[in-house]
Amino acid sequence: MRTRNEKYAAVLTGDIVRSSNLQPSVRRRMAGTIRASVREAQKAFGKKAIPYLADIFRGDSWQLVVMDAALGTRVGLFLRAYMRGLPPGRRLDSRIAIGVGTVSSIPHGSISEGSGRAFEVSGEALDTMPKHRRYAIAGDNGLVLEACVVVCALIDSRSRTWTPPQSRAVAYATQGLSQEEIASRWTGGITQQAVAKHLSAGGWHGLREGLEFIERALVH
Repeated sequence: MRTRNEKYAAVLTGDIVRSSNLQPSVRRRMAGTIRASVREAQKAFGKKAIPYLADIFRGDSWQLVVMDAALGTRVGLFLRAYMRGLPPGRRLDSRIAIGVGTVSSIPHGSISEGSGRAFEVSGEALDTMPKHRRYAIAGDNGLVLEACVVVCALIDSRSRTWTPPQSRAVAYATQGLSQEEIASRWTGGITQQAVAKHLSAGGWHGLREGLEFIERALVH
């Protein structure tokens, strides 16, 4: 049972994959790229859901709060897809652990100083994530959360094969945009048929069903 001052939210903790192997120019831009990606997420899902920019620590690690717990998995997938769809000079991949639970406080909007169960399970999930995994969810919701864990494992397996155009298409699709709307926003131009091809090859239709299941399961 949470107190009146606690929020049921999602805390996303991530780190950049093989950051030490990145080109120096990409590494120098890494923190800026992470923050820019979160700004895009704020535009897509609203500052009410994502009121603060990510805290970045240890150079290649970051943490973000999504105040709507049910939305956390979609935001995480957006961020992963967005960063993987960037041009080569900025492109990143990130492991992401989504902790679902209470958030008690975020002093002065400083996420790294926040407290609550969502922070605890998110950090633990990233620290214990197997090497073959890059996307996971954790919490204390019993069988409901266990089902979400399995769905996230399937999402992770599918998303690891994305090409940059597939990543970009999925980033748009997580926002609920139609294929025609995605084509109209695509920098450099693309046809609706090409968007459909990228989404199909990226497994979007199955991913969408997985996201929708988790969102229904985590409504609180």
